[in-house]
Amino acid sequence: MRTALLVVVLLVAGCGTQAAPAQRGPIAPAEWKAVLNDWYPDGVVDHPHPCAAILIAIQRLPADPAAYSTIDRDLRRALRRSCPRSSDLGALRVGMSDADVAARAGLPGRVLLHCWLYRVTRDHPGRRVCFARGRVTTLQYSVHG
Repeated sequence: MRTALLVVVLLVAGCGTQAAPAQRGPIAPAEWKAVLNDWYPDGVVDHPHPCAAILIAIQRLPADPAAYSTIDRDLRRALRRSCPRSSDLGALRVGMSDADVAARAGLPGRVLLHCWLYRVTRDHPGRRVCFARGRVTTLQYSVHG
């Protein structure tokens, strides 16, 4: 009886499960501003930055940056280098940080002011992931067929 109770306590405490991947807090303003400061001197993102920091830097651009510079195109090029190629959209949960979403889901198909959109594929439904203060507040699914 004592052994069974100990096993239950260990499982509830998480000792009997696999360790979860390391979790990050939301991207700090200094991180996305560093992306912009990296680009400004020469129009090139020369240094490595977290995928989420580049996504948020894009969100902070004016509505029509193409009229003034190549920053939107240049930051999207940096995104392709920084974001994971594979995605695990099934791992996304409300409350996750923007950094964790980018690390697990990779490059979204579209970046809006407060939301990232992931396309529907044959393997998974699409996702609309919306944030407030760097945390997922809305997670919507879309299935086409």
